[in-house]
Amino acid sequence: MRIIKDNYTKALKVDDRQIINKLSDKIKSILKLEIDPTKMTERQFINVIIKDYNYYTGKDN
Repeated sequence: MRIIKDNYTKALKVDDRQIINKLSDKIKSILKLEIDPTKMTERQFINVIIKDYNYYTGKDN
C-alpha cells in the first residue's frame, strides 16, 4: 500500500495522468474490480482505495 500511496502522491504533484491511469489499472486487475468511468474518475477510485485501506487498518496516513 505504501508503494501505491507514494506513486499516487508523486503523480498528483506533477499531474501525471499516465501514471495515475496505470496505477488504477493495476489496482483494478489485482482486486478484480471494474469501475464505471461515468460515475468515478481514476483519481477518485484511488482515493477511495486509500481511504478504505486506512479505515480498515486503523491508519490515518
